Amino acid sequence: MPTGLARSQQGMVVSPHTLASRAGVWGLRQGGSAVDAAIATHAALSVVYPHMTGLGGDAFWLIHDAHTHQQHGLNGSGGAAQAATLDHYRDCAHIPQRGARAAITVPGALDSWWQAHQRFGKLPWVELFKPAVQLASQGYALSASQARWTQKDRALLEQYGGTEPF
Repeated sequence: MPTGLARSQQGMVVSPHTLASRAGVWGLRQGGSAVDAAIATHAALSVVYPHMTGLGGDAFWLIHDAHTHQQHGLNGSGGAAQAATLDHYRDCAHIPQRGARAAITVPGALDSWWQAHQRFGKLPWVELFKPAVQLASQGYALSASQARWTQKDRALLEQYGGTEPF
């Protein structure tokens, strides 16, 4: 049995990083919906937890509408990449993990955020990114997990350039 059971009457945000959870709480305190909080949280995760999440992925939503008592599903997986054809991969011994030949799908997360926001969001779209922008511009304390993965993937990060933040 968990010893630290958390309950709230006014909303709660949970994510794998405290600063991202705070971004979601900020969205709720601004009068935003749960969808707004989820978008603010994930945008912040893209900054403070880039080794595990980011804009270049997929997202799957299950949204409960408290007013209508209906559930809504949103598939934010990207469509197949135009070049992801059998001929494209025929010459590969295996599908590469990185690079253009590895692009099996087009990331769908960001578009799913937009679609969910259009239907269930309350705050202006641009407002949802304020906490993430602030974290990116002002910096944050590096987590042990991100430090470990950044060091592990150092050569890969250096290969693609833009490593000054690291």
